[in-house]
Amino acid sequence: MVSKIVHSGSIQIVPITLNWSESAVNWNNQPSLGLPVASGVVVKNSASFVAVDITNLVTSWLTSPAGNFGLAIQPDSKFHLTSILIDSKENTATSHPAFIDITLADIPPRQTSCRLKFLKPIKFEIRDENIYKVF
Repeated sequence: MVSKIVHSGSIQIVPITLNWSESAVNWNNQPSLGLPVASGVVVKNSASFVAVDITNLVTSWLTSPAGNFGLAIQPDSKFHLTSILIDSKENTATSHPAFIDITLADIPPRQTSCRLKFLKPIKFEIRDENIYKVF
């Protein structure tokens, strides 16, 4: 949930491409990122949720789970001044964990369910007017 807009604009969602550890990551050893899977996501209202379609990325994770190292949220390259504060599960006052809502279609007849398990908690870092989100 977007808890505060410091400077409105747009964000992009970028896959993280290498393994990392929440307890060991810092600004100097942050993991590498792939190409944006969603960009131009307008963020203009505080106290609101932002929905992003990452169907193709999640599909690739189901095909190749070893490629899932999480996601990063960044200001869109065209709106580098975008600055927002994002609520997370670590906020003991409001606690809004991020989630991926999946709608299954064309499930094979013998498959009765599909479950995604998040192995890493979501963490947000804000530095120099940039917001970085990692699983």
